[in-house]
Amino acid sequence: MKALAIVTFAAAIQILPVQLHAASWEAVSLTDKESIFLDAQSVYREGKTLKAAVLHNFSKVNHLGDDVYPHKSRVVVYEIQCAAGQLGYAQWSFHGADLATGKTVWTGAVSDVSYFRPDLSSGEQKLLGRVCAPSGSTAQADTVDPAP
Repeated sequence: MKALAIVTFAAAIQILPVQLHAASWEAVSLTDKESIFLDAQSVYREGKTLKAAVLHNFSKVNHLGDDVYPHKSRVVVYEIQCAAGQLGYAQWSFHGADLATGKTVWTGAVSDVSYFRPDLSSGEQKLLGRVCAPSGSTAQADTVDPAP
């Protein structure tokens, strides 16, 4: 499954203009509803934040709102502020099938990221912990300051 994710992610991520390469996936959170994988090699510093590419794979089709953008997986580039314990969505692509395959149903990006603190029991909290761990990133995540 990991090798398949690498191939499909490489095709899907071409739409996202970030510093990426062949993915090196690490499972961050695996539940019966959602699997979250971090491309550890994608983590890099941009100013006072870190960016990281993440693949979310769902067991059932998800929607935004009332049946909008049906998708089984999505690739998200998060901006992460470790010292503040928060993250935000910078770029994304939603896909109709597992592991960022199938029809791309929505892509987007924002220039002004809105940050949030993830629920303590969520996969996004586990992602934050993984990226911000002192030994978890070559980008020195533990020194990131909160946004002004």
